[in-house]
Amino acid sequence: MQLWEFLLKLLTDYRHVKIISWIGDNGEFIFIEPEEVARLWGIEKGKMSMSYDTMSRALRYYYTDEKKIIKKKNGRRFVYKFEIDLKNLLGYDSKELQKQLCDARQLFADPEWCVTHVGFGVNTK
Repeated sequence: MQLWEFLLKLLTDYRHVKIISWIGDNGEFIFIEPEEVARLWGIEKGKMSMSYDTMSRALRYYYTDEKKIIKKKNGRRFVYKFEIDLKNLLGYDSKELQKQLCDARQLFADPEWCVTHVGFGVNTK
């Protein structure tokens, strides 16, 4: 699994919204707990000493003109943006992924979170 795929996996799992989360609806996301995301990436790769600094260096690989998968948002700490077409890749854009995430979070964890953080919730009627 590549790092960008791992980040997408975390972003689509409601259990990780306290460490990494979508912001806005144009593919931007933020590392809320960057060292924890790096720790999980280290576990995935079998490198227990993984730090955010090391992981962020690996992220730069995806900035290149050839790749254009992720880019760092200038002037915004820990904020990145998926440059790839998520809709084409996954069948959902980032806004639709956020909606699915909120649906799962409301069903399984914290129904008020989506209303507070994203501005919409599951229609239970």
